[in-house]
Amino acid sequence: AYDTLLQRITDDPDMVDLWVRAAADFNALSPAEQTRVLAFVGVMFRNFEGAYIQHQQGVLDDRFWEGMLRSMADQYQHAAVKTFWAIRRHWFSEEYADWFDREVVASFDKAE
Repeated sequence: AYDTLLQRITDDPDMVDLWVRAAADFNALSPAEQTRVLAFVGVMFRNFEGAYIQHQQGVLDDRFWEGMLRSMADQYQHAAVKTFWAIRRHWFSEEYADWFDREVVASFDKAE
């Protein structure tokens, strides 16, 4: 599912442009563009939360999970992803949100 999501960027030149512009300055996007990017990021986070739950239940192999964790950390560096998490964190389970803040956000903040 995550690969299919990323394929939306690689297969759509307009989405590539929008994603790059959002990374440079999310606030410079029009309201419609911001909505499109945030909807995309919302789907991304649903994939991440699903992977988290599957890993907690022992369904996902640790090797696969490690790759997802690195992907989450890399994606968090994108301005739109940070914006989404700041305004939509409450859409996710408290367990996942706390874990994401502790393991991804905190580690990224230390690196800055």
